Formats: sequence, C-alpha cells, structure tokens
Amino acid sequence: MAYDIKFQPNNKLFSFRYDDGSRYGRKIQAKTKEALIKKLNEMFIVPDKQNSNDYTLKDAFILFLAHIEKRHTLDFYDGHIRKMSKSAYDNYHFHIRTYMGSCCKKHNESKERKIYSFININKQPIANVKIKDIDLKFMKDAFNSLLIHKKGLALKSYSHFQTTLKTVLMHFSKEHPEILSLHQVQNYRIAKPKKEAFCPTPLDAQQVLKTADEICDEKHSLYLHIMAYGLRPSEANALQPKDFDFDKRTLRINKAYTGDGELSACKNLSSKRTVTIGLDLAIRIQNYLNKHPHYDWLFQTDIRGRYKGFPKTQGSLVNQSIKLCLKHLGSDIEWEGATYALRHYYGSQMGGVAKQLGKNDRWLSKNMGHSQVSTTKNIYTHDVETETHEESELIQKTLFG
Repeated sequence: MAYDIKFQPNNKLFSFRYDDGSRYGRKIQAKTKEALIKKLNEMFIVPDKQNSNDYTLKDAFILFLAHIEKRHTLDFYDGHIRKMSKSAYDNYHFHIRTYMGSCCKKHNESKERKIYSFININKQPIANVKIKDIDLKFMKDAFNSLLIHKKGLALKSYSHFQTTLKTVLMHFSKEHPEILSLHQVQNYRIAKPKKEAFCPTPLDAQQVLKTADEICDEKHSLYLHIMAYGLRPSEANALQPKDFDFDKRTLRINKAYTGDGELSACKNLSSKRTVTIGLDLAIRIQNYLNKHPHYDWLFQTDIRGRYKGFPKTQGSLVNQSIKLCLKHLGSDIEWEGATYALRHYYGSQMGGVAKQLGKNDRWLSKNMGHSQVSTTKNIYTHDVETETHEESELIQKTLFG
C-alpha cells in the first residue's frame, strides 16, 4: 500500500495523515520513514471486496478485547495512554462476553467461561451481524433487544451496555477506517428512557407525616412537614426565622444550604419564590421559634463545637426524620428515596388544587421553583399573583388530610 509520507522539519519526524471521519484526520508519526511504513503496515489491513464484507461484530469485539488486554496489563500503552483500571476492564469484559455469548478468556482466569447471550437481532446473535450492516437502526434494535431480554437491570446498566458497544465500534473504525467511518459511529446517538420519578400515594405520604409527629422530635417533624410543601432539601435547610410571614402564612425561599455545608444561591432565578403554607404549620413553626429565640436558622444545630450556630447537615436531618419514619413503618408503605419524594407528592397534589382554585398555567410552576412550565408537566401557562387564606386552607387539607 502506498502512503503519502511527509517530513516535518520542526520535530524531524515523518508523518502520515489519513481520514478517519474526524475534522482533521488521524496523524501517525515515526523517526524514520521505514519505521513509519512498518507501523502503518501493522496498523492497516488492506481489505479487498471479499474480506471487507465479511467482517462481523464478533471481529470488532475480539479486536477490542486485545486492545483492553494491553491497556490493563501494561503500565503504558503507546507511550501516552495510561493503564486501564481493573473496574473498567472487568466491566468491558462482562459486557462483551454478554454480547458475544461465547467463550471469552480473561488474563487472570485459569479457564474459559461461557456466557450464553440472549441478545439477538432479527433472530441471529448480535455478534454475527456484518459490520457493513451496522447503522443507527441496528443500534436502536440492539438497545431495544437489551431492554427485552435483559430484564431487571437498572436503566444506567442498559446505558453502560450500549456505551460499550459504541466504544467497540469506535475502536474498530480507528483501526479500519476504510471499512467503518468514525464520523458515522459518532452519529449513533440513541435517546435512552429515563426512570420515572417516584411519587408516593396520598395515604402513604400522610402516613409518613403522621408518623413523624409521633416518633420524631419537634425539629425533625417540622422538617418533613415543610418538605411536603415542595421545597428542595437545600432550600429547607437554609430557612431562617426572617423568611416567614405568619400573617400571610408564607415562607420566602431565596437561598440554599448545600450538602457540603456551604450557603449558596438558589438553583435558578425561578427558585426564588414565596410558598403558601397552612395555618396549622404556621402556628407550629411560630411556637417552635418562640422556644428558640436565639436561633439564626430554622433547623440550627444544638451541638457544641465548630458547628454550633450553623444549620444541621442534610444527612443529619434526613437520618432523624424520614429514615426514622420509614424504618418504623417498614413494609406498610411503598417509598423510594428520601425527602425528595415529598416534593413530587406536592407537585402531583397541587395540580388538583390549582383547578379548584381556578389558577392558570404558571401557578404550579412558580410554587415548584421551575424555570420552565414543561418541567411541571406542561399543565399551565401563566401565573396568578394573588394569595388568599382560602388557598392556604385548601393546600393544608389536600396535603395533610
């Protein structure tokens, strides 16, 4: 094969650049022309019409396995690529063995292990698919086949399987750009399904809130009740006595206290908002603050030392509130995550409240602190400024029964 080799006076190296589908192509260099030709001959397999059509995905898998074997066993590969971590190596190996559904030996195994794959495309093993037949439709079919035949995995795991397949194809395209274009592989983008956010039922949410009143101390019980008004954990953690207007039954959100213990701005401009609370909760918070007139923060830590006078950490609030309640209730309720489920509960219930109050499009979006109405399920389109005690009573009745 003839190569258009050029000499570079600036670094005194011979180079050859070929089109791999990227913007500038890939450049190969060597100190001598003979060394460069040898490197290129080892790198390229000049295909004829017959063998270029015969390459299958199994060949790409085997080529990639040899590549990661080098990167895992050597300290350096090609002088500049660092050693592959054991976890990355094991993950690649597991995904490829699952795709291939055949014997695949790892360097630290004494014998081969066979994994039978259920990943088929058009009733044939995915490893037998011709490279020339791979396109965006194939990638979508492969992902759908994963969803069907590998049930019970987390959505992130399906994404990792698909990423490995794309990585294998990208490596093959770099080694054999005349067969598969790197630019073509990079365009294989598939919209992956997102996990639906968990929202507790009204009975389960109200049961958790009632349990908090029974088994939690006053501070952590109030924390859960405030979280039920759709606040983000960092927003609730940053509340101060001056943020409450007990006459109007509102609380003002204008800052956040992160899990790292740092005061910061709200998530976005729309997160700065005023939330209407119920009369019962307003009275409880007022009585609580009267007992602790020295508090600068609503959920201030009482321990001595460096953290005295600061808000409690989110982890501490969660452990002594929602986790305590869930442990007490056990399997009596269905719950996922921690306090963020109460934010989803608030959003789902306030849709009905908005209809009863005659509110329109941006009311719920404003109360949730979303910058786009589409984030709050595209229910409403604009906001209403007025706040009434009727609204406060209806929200309280809806949330707490």
